[in-house]
Amino acid sequence: YTKIALKKYNLMLNTNITKVSKKGKNLIITAERNGKKKNLVVDTLLLTTGRIPNSDILKVKNTGVKINKSGFIEVDKYLETNVKGIWAIGDIIGKYLLKHSANMEAHYCAQNAFNNKLEVDYKAMPHAIFTYPQIAGVGYTEQELKEKKIKYLKGRYNYIDTGMGKAKEEKDGFVKVFI
Repeated sequence: YTKIALKKYNLMLNTNITKVSKKGKNLIITAERNGKKKNLVVDTLLLTTGRIPNSDILKVKNTGVKINKSGFIEVDKYLETNVKGIWAIGDIIGKYLLKHSANMEAHYCAQNAFNNKLEVDYKAMPHAIFTYPQIAGVGYTEQELKEKKIKYLKGRYNYIDTGMGKAKEEKDGFVKVFI
């Protein structure tokens, strides 16, 4: 993905932004990498910082529910907290910060709350990043299969070989399947 994105965007990985100021319609960004500072003039800055839980604002501690050092609610493999009858799902548990996981966890939580205990199975957790190019996946990555020493077969198909890929003249897209 990084190689593909570099064709379209000026990516600066492993770089610290030390200052941002405005000059007319542009931004002046002071970036530091490997001890060297560089000023960049840009019209747009995308800064990704992640997500933090709001368990402090919600005063979760008042319920007796345990939270971890990052502020996420701790749950067991059934999504129940340390307080019997209190369950948690979604971003607040910090497992996967994705809509797909919250939907799946809601299903498990409903089952588990009514004593049909099922351990949450995250093996086939889908994920998507709506950038260009778009990235999506489900299941193990090739790196994970190698690390776990799982034997697999690999299939690959280039997007340009599809009707839509040809119509869009999209040379970078592909799908990989591991079995």
